[in-house]
Amino acid sequence: MMRRWIAALLLSITGGIFGLIFLYNYRVTNDGKVIEAVNSKLALGAVRLRNKLFLVTITGDSSLPGDSMVNSSRFKRISRVKLIPVGDEFKCNEDCAKIAALLESMSLHYSLDSGDGLGSHVLKDDSQAYFTANKHMLDEFEKLHVDQTMGYAAVGAVMGYVGIECLPDMSYCLSLQSKTSTQRYSTRFKSRGADECGNVSNFIESEFRVYRKRAILGSFLQIRGSIPFNWSQTPDMTAVTPPIIIGESNEESFTKHMALLQKLYPTMRDSILLLSLVDMEKERRESQIGKYYESLAENCKQNFLSFDYHCESAKPGWEINLSKKIEEKVKITFTSHDTLQQSTLIRTNCIDCLDRTNAVQTVLALIALKRILGSDDDVKLYEKLVPLARKLWTMNGNIISRHYAGTDALKSDVAMHGTRTFSGIIYDYLTSSRRFIQARTSDEEKARLMGIIHGDNCVPGNGEF
Repeated sequence: MMRRWIAALLLSITGGIFGLIFLYNYRVTNDGKVIEAVNSKLALGAVRLRNKLFLVTITGDSSLPGDSMVNSSRFKRISRVKLIPVGDEFKCNEDCAKIAALLESMSLHYSLDSGDGLGSHVLKDDSQAYFTANKHMLDEFEKLHVDQTMGYAAVGAVMGYVGIECLPDMSYCLSLQSKTSTQRYSTRFKSRGADECGNVSNFIESEFRVYRKRAILGSFLQIRGSIPFNWSQTPDMTAVTPPIIIGESNEESFTKHMALLQKLYPTMRDSILLLSLVDMEKERRESQIGKYYESLAENCKQNFLSFDYHCESAKPGWEINLSKKIEEKVKITFTSHDTLQQSTLIRTNCIDCLDRTNAVQTVLALIALKRILGSDDDVKLYEKLVPLARKLWTMNGNIISRHYAGTDALKSDVAMHGTRTFSGIIYDYLTSSRRFIQARTSDEEKARLMGIIHGDNCVPGNGEF
């Protein structure tokens, strides 16, 4: 009882940073309250390897730079994990080391301050569960008997990027948190399009926040995800870009995906814009899927905008042109309650939802930044915050790309500097070569390991999550 009281006091006084270190061995409820002490560290859950059960324990983590400067949940990045066999009759096989290495590379974050619903294996609601990277492992953990857990407490985690940047005087801070859904997640060419339940590949929610004197001033949420119907690409050694194959039952998958978005984001369900960046010129290979997507969206009466990134971004002032085209479809506005709330949700895609998508989402975040500042806005303040925002979105693009494609993002120079640079073009050629090799060599094994970690999250005919 005394230890719990001291722990709660430390958490309230320190704002979480030192309290989190002290509370590393405590169970926490969804409202952040300490409810019982545990005599062990934390676990991501359990996995089955060749019909043998293993606990996935957290053996190393680190706090985020600048985390104490804002009033968001206090995240820790998981740096090391260890698989422990449940039972003495068997030992770890070679997959144990592979699974551990993959998990350590996935930029997993957790928080014992569960303001975002991550502090407990008892998840707050379905929308939080949708972005819980270790949901399958948590489900396996729930099946264990108490003695099989060996005293470990399971904790939810998100996969993605969490970053914070502040002005030198700490008067304003920016944060960016991206959460990747693992409902249909694998390597790039192993996972394209949508499944029968409306889940799409590389589906990511990114929330960009603006803080003034440690209080949140406003936030802007964007999503990205693979083109939401049945399509695929199969890489080989003869073609740099594999042909795109469009499947069947596409209207059903598309409709279920839109229903999923409306359930995940109920306050913006009637104002969702589908922004497609794929090539639309006839001679381009992407034009077939781009035009099919446009016609499908129109037939289903969805708000759709095609913006051929490769064509449009070659023109001067393309960011202004993009903003105008978007404003013709929807308004990027914010209403004031306790904090500014956005009224429109923009879902952006290219083919991989990596490079072009991150460049455009950076532009949209800068538009939102200017509007969130509102009466606080002056040219000097905005210009001071822009480099911080660009740094966050550049790092965000690289982390997401490493997960899905195995390399940093292309077009990072656009996110960081707002334009193409010679060094950026050379770097992109080298990175594209690495992607080509990895997609045809190591991605097969990586996809197999991802299947073990994430499981099968779609039951055909069931659109619920």
